Order: sequence, then structure tokens, then C-alpha cells
Amino acid sequence: MRNVGQILKDLARVNHVQLHILEKDYALSYLLVAIARTPGMGNQIVLKGGTALRKLYYPGYRFSEDLDYSTVHIGPLADYDQRMTLVSQLLNELLQQNGPFIIQLEPLILPQPHPGQQAAYWVRVQFPYHHQPLCRLKVEITTDEPILLPIINRQVLHGFDEPLVAMVSVYDLREIVAEKLRTLIQVRMKLSARGWGASRVCRDYYDLWSILQQEGQMGGQIPELLAQKCKIRNVTFKHPSDFISPDLFDVARKQWSQLLLPFVPHAPHAEKVLSEVQSLIYALWE
Repeated sequence: MRNVGQILKDLARVNHVQLHILEKDYALSYLLVAIARTPGMGNQIVLKGGTALRKLYYPGYRFSEDLDYSTVHIGPLADYDQRMTLVSQLLNELLQQNGPFIIQLEPLILPQPHPGQQAAYWVRVQFPYHHQPLCRLKVEITTDEPILLPIINRQVLHGFDEPLVAMVSVYDLREIVAEKLRTLIQVRMKLSARGWGASRVCRDYYDLWSILQQEGQMGGQIPELLAQKCKIRNVTFKHPSDFISPDLFDVARKQWSQLLLPFVPHAPHAEKVLSEVQSLIYALWE
């Protein structure tokens, strides 16, 4: 049986990544596969956000922490708890092949101002060398967000030398970009509300910078798609400059080293990314 602990410790040292981040990355792959293979889950919810970028689009992309989904159809799924229990059982079966892992599932009550119709869970993973479940994964399922572009199915990018295969439903990259832009406006509106939004700013800017560098103007479809996305959440903006406002940039600068660099140790300095993402965002409207 593979010594998972030693493998992760070696990788953490070589890649200059904190061990707990690598443990979470390892467990996220298995949780993704467990959800994809669970009847009534994998075909009913669609992955989005930063984890989608790393685990489905870009090998070796920045590390992430959570699994964020939207339901295929508007409205909550029946028996969420039962379905997630099945997910946790399958996750346990998958991980047992690599050692005596222990899985715990716990419903999570989300604070406002998250969208009202949302289910969330902590999935706690105890690695074989842990004395308690130190690895904590969050699963959030938004049930009132229409998916505007065709859903894409992509193979999981595990990132470890193990056979782990599953097709996962995921947002089109253009819809990921549109939601990240909308999030910046939402964060700007909520900067005075403690505990939500601010931690996303530096990661959203980094993600937009990375995606737009590779994908360009994405067919010129982002402005119209973004307008539809903003209407869903009753969010408004007047000009592309709203996404690169001084207050948002200030938050990103202050949090860059603490909230981004642990997840992408070799990221450029904040000033380089913020300067370049400004031009990339403006180019979407050209």
C-alpha cells in the first residue's frame, strides 16, 4: 500500500507548499470523484469556481479549498443529507484503497449574505497519520443560479500518480469568468460587512488574470453574459472600471501574501497582476 503521508510530505517540500494545502488538494480529487459517481448528485450539480480551474481545466493551476456547485435545474434537490451521506460513504471506500482514512460529514449553516437557497457541508478527512480529522473540505451547492451556457463534462485532473478517473460536469470557462467579475461587484458592495467576500478578492483577480491571458476575449461574449448574471443577483455596474476600483485593489494588495501566495507560491507580485488584469478586463469590452 502506498505511503500517502510520505508522498505528500515529499511533494510539499519539493513544491514549497504547506502540507495541509496539499492534503486538501489530494482529498478534493477523491471528493470530486465520489460526488460525480453518486447517483442523484453527479448528474444534478455542476462545478464552478477556483477548484474547477485546477481540477478540470488547467493542470497544476493554483490550489483551492472548496467545491462550489450550482444545481442543473433551479430549486433544491430532495434529500440533500441522504445524498451527501452516500457521497461520504463512497469517498471512504475510495480512500480506503490508500490507507485507513476516516470520513466525517457535517451540515453547515452559511451566514448571510450568501444566496439564501444554498446547501453546504463540511467533509472532514482524517489521513492515516492524523489523530483526528484535520483536513476539512467545504461543499456548497447553490440552487437558485441559472446556468446560462451549455454544461461541459471534463476528466478529473488528480495531479498525483494514482489512477483516479471520473467525468465531472463543469461550467463553461466564460461563465466562470462572468461570475468572478460579478463577485467583484458584490464584494465591493459588501466590504463593510465583516467576514464575507474580502478573502476572494486576490484569488478572483489572479484567476481572471490567468484565464484571460490564455483565453483572450473569449469570443466577445463576456459583457452580455455578465449582464445576464448581474440581473440574476440584482447587481449593477456602469463601466468596466467598476471591476478594478481602488478599494478592491487595496484589499487585494493587503491580502496577497496571506490569502493567495500559499495557494500559488510562485505567483507574480500583486502590482504586476493588478496592472495587467486591468488591461485584460478592459479588453473584454473592446
